[in-house]
Amino acid sequence: MAAGEGDAILGPLPSLTEATLVPWQQRAEAASQQKHATKVERYERMRTLRDAGFTVLDIAQMVGATRPTVYRYLALGGPPERQRPPRSARRVLAPYEPYLMQRWAEGCRNRARLFREIRLLGYQHSARTVSLFLKRLNNEQPSASTAAPPRRTMTRVPSARHVASLLVWRKERLPEEERNYLRRLCDQEPTIARAYELAQEFVAMARERTGQGFDAWLTRATTSEITELDRFARGLTDDRAAVEAGLSQEWSNGQTEGQVNKLKLLKRQMYGRANFDLLRQRVLRAA
Repeated sequence: MAAGEGDAILGPLPSLTEATLVPWQQRAEAASQQKHATKVERYERMRTLRDAGFTVLDIAQMVGATRPTVYRYLALGGPPERQRPPRSARRVLAPYEPYLMQRWAEGCRNRARLFREIRLLGYQHSARTVSLFLKRLNNEQPSASTAAPPRRTMTRVPSARHVASLLVWRKERLPEEERNYLRRLCDQEPTIARAYELAQEFVAMARERTGQGFDAWLTRATTSEITELDRFARGLTDDRAAVEAGLSQEWSNGQTEGQVNKLKLLKRQMYGRANFDLLRQRVLRAA
């Protein structure tokens, strides 16, 4: 397609003025002017100090510059000119920026399409230059259509281990949030509700020493159609007398188990290389 056809389709290309510069270009221009003003001020100060009779070394120390810089500034016939790169190399996209800004304001966000459109207008450089300009334009002028979608609120789902612990904790000690969660869980899943009821009954027997209800609990657990509870209940019957004693009597072998654990710890510390006499001495000393 010829350039004339492109003009007929897309319309005339707007002219570039300072008012059409995007904010990042305006900031770059202002920074360049400020930098040049600093150089002019330094030049004027050097000339004033030289006219006052100061040496180059004195001027360099007072201005905060090197001696070659002082020599170079004093050799100038006037203030240093503002250095600008050649227009062709500096902004090859400049003639097309007003058109891109106009299309962007109209709501076109397809960068490939915009690149093809300015190609019809005569742009002959890379698509990367166009993409970088549009990216900066998007950062300076975000619109509702390009705004990042709001972050979804992520709800942390309790793990299976945590839910299992909720089934045996004292209900009155649970935080309100976890009590509500447990209630909703039981309302939605009858199996979990049945497991919760049986678990609470068992831990109540263990805490209150009401082992006389153990037989009835075993019957309900084995007929609950919950595989895990059925397996747990049948495992208790293998040592039924000890379980019933633990659920009914106030006596505990916790002290004995603690002493055995302490003895095993001392043996492990000696890596199995000490005889009984040394082990006996260590146990008595630790006591």
